[in-house]
Amino acid sequence: MSALDGPGNDALSGCGACSSERDGRYACDVEEITPRDEGPQQAYLGGVDRSSVFVLMLGRRYGVTDQTGYSPTHQEGNRAGERRIPRLLFTLGTVNDPDRDGRLNDWLRSLRNELSGASFATANDLVGQLDARLREMAARSERLWIKLGALVFPGIVIVALTAEAKVKSQ
Repeated sequence: MSALDGPGNDALSGCGACSSERDGRYACDVEEITPRDEGPQQAYLGGVDRSSVFVLMLGRRYGVTDQTGYSPTHQEGNRAGERRIPRLLFTLGTVNDPDRDGRLNDWLRSLRNELSGASFATANDLVGQLDARLREMAARSERLWIKLGALVFPGIVIVALTAEAKVKSQ
């Protein structure tokens, strides 16, 4: 979320608290993640590794690069692609290409060759589009979703057949 902070990115002011809690889903800000005893790069890449969907929201800035030459957000996007984690791309519609960092424009061109994306103008617009996209993904999924109160999580169904049932099915 920090890549969207700053002038010209007012659409997301306070969006760290944006969530779609009505269906038991919750989006958290980086600052809400429990601290771990690991370096920053391992922490953010580990977060991607534990994710089932990677939501990429890009504004006007590319971010600070490290020794690899890439920003942490770019590294996270690459990791999600390597792990075949579904990636959802959203760009701030109030920012034109000439107003974006050149490195970000280069990365966006590359991303648009791999996946489709959408633009948003306000936090509510983003939440609505994200909600629709996640519902679409869930509808296409053959995965069973389990709901316990406000908590919703993917489940695994294990079918155990007795020896008798195995014989009868053959």
